[in-house]
Parts: sequence; structure tokens; C-alpha cells
Amino acid sequence: MVPRDCLIHMLKNLSEYERAEILDYDMVYYLNPKDEKHRNVSNMRPPTTTDGPENNGFDNDRSEYICEAKDQVAYRYEV
Repeated sequence: MVPRDCLIHMLKNLSEYERAEILDYDMVYYLNPKDEKHRNVSNMRPPTTTDGPENNGFDNDRSEYICEAKDQVAYRYEV
């Protein structure tokens, strides 16, 4: 599905961060509509290589991605 269609159909299931981020992709192959991991994070910004260990809640204190079952990676793969 193209990102704009995904926004139309899944808007209520996407955080503000995801609504902006998803437009950076050409296609959306996977999206878990029940994922609550980052739905309520306010002012989330895209991670950068200079971010600290928390990385907007995506990383632990060792800068490792916090991975959970059914996570999506680049709107293409399911963990």
C-alpha cells in the first residue's frame, strides 16, 4: 500500500511520529495496527546517530534497539 493510502485507512492507529515517518517510504508492506509501543509518546522526533541511549524510547541504555514481537521494521518487515 502506498503511504498516503495507509494514512487514510490507519490514521487512528498511527502516532504523530509514525504519521510523519511513514511518508519517507515508497511502500508500506507491514504495519501492526495493535502496536501500542510508541502511540502516546509526545514530541517524538526521528532518531539520529547522535542521540543518546534512550533514542526516543527505541533503545536501551546500551544503545540496542528494544525489540518486541510484532514490531515493524521500516514498514516492511515483522519481527
